[in-house]
Amino acid sequence: MQNLNLEIKGRILEFLKTCKEGCSSSEIAKNIGHNRNTVAKYLQIMKTYKLLQYTDRTQLKIWNISEKPTKQKVLVVDDDNHVIELIKLTLKQSDYEVIGASSGFDALEQVTSQTPDLILIDCLMPGINGYDVCRKLKGGALTQQIPMIMLFDKGQGKKCEDSCGVADLYMEKPFDPNELEAKINTILRRGAKDHALNPLTKLPGKGAFLKELRTQLKQKRSFAVYNFHLSGLRKFKVEHSFRKGDEVLKLFARMLKNKTAKDANRFAAHMSNDEFLLITDIHGLKSDVSTSLRKVMPFYYGMKLKAKISLRVKNIPASKLRNIKGLENFLKKNNII
Repeated sequence: MQNLNLEIKGRILEFLKTCKEGCSSSEIAKNIGHNRNTVAKYLQIMKTYKLLQYTDRTQLKIWNISEKPTKQKVLVVDDDNHVIELIKLTLKQSDYEVIGASSGFDALEQVTSQTPDLILIDCLMPGINGYDVCRKLKGGALTQQIPMIMLFDKGQGKKCEDSCGVADLYMEKPFDPNELEAKINTILRRGAKDHALNPLTKLPGKGAFLKELRTQLKQKRSFAVYNFHLSGLRKFKVEHSFRKGDEVLKLFARMLKNKTAKDANRFAAHMSNDEFLLITDIHGLKSDVSTSLRKVMPFYYGMKLKAKISLRVKNIPASKLRNIKGLENFLKKNNII
């Protein structure tokens, strides 16, 4: 950082603190009173040192102050506090935040408030046991993607797998601490890309969607798959502001969740900026979702403005829902994934 003028660096940081939605290099240069080329050079250097970050919006880079990386959260659920303390001690040197829960009820509350990246849960507990917590979380649209490791006592392994069947991994107690840590590292690294939630809509992406499809096809369930495309979103963002466009995305994600709230098997995914996919047992959603969006959108823009968003909805043909390979090929061919 020796090559940076501390005054210019300080002015850039101070100005960006006032920009909640971020600013372009031109806006920064104009407001701190320096040449745009000079500011652009400083922005790139400060990005290298992880002081700044940017997002691409159309053909523009929007700059923000880098957020401090947060530790991944591991929720440990066990009615034996000694097990929780042992796991905390095991992961003490790792870059994880370990949260403890002593019951199934406590675990469900912690998942809602803490949003863990991985859950370690005891198979048998008083009240709501590990089976029921696992089923409930794997049935939720926003919690299905959380990897779960089921812990069981010797002799309970087969019973746990038969009764639950949806945990990502099973480990017998007493476990080897080093082995447990290695498995946690592997699962979180593997899932970081495929199962990450979209920061705006809090919906999972392509990897989690395909995994869920495989699961439902394997179970030989009957379900519908909808493809929702928000046509005109990019033009809307340019004319109305990127903030309003982001609000529409969040609104639509909430709408999908509300429309399928009674369906325990539904799974919504945000595939790209304007593309959503939904697996559900509910049929006939096409006109219902379209009508709801059409009614609410006038509150997001004035009637005189030209850029408006329309919703295109497609049902994935039932003939394509017979095997995962055929379905994946269909989705790729139609530029859905």
